[in-house]
Amino acid sequence: MEIPTSATYDLCVIGGGIQGAGVAQAAALSELSVALIEKTDWAAHWSTPVAHRSIK
Repeated sequence: MEIPTSATYDLCVIGGGIQGAGVAQAAALSELSVALIEKTDWAAHWSTPVAHRSIK
């Protein structure tokens, strides 16, 4: 994976699970530039109970 060296981000979120995706979305909605880094598939390891607890 290559990360552009000339890019500047306001926030770097490591982990694209339900929590990381939520943080990245909230920051992007606040007009921050966000880099979201995930080593596997997006939301690959989340389960329904974890997602529901996180959203409540």
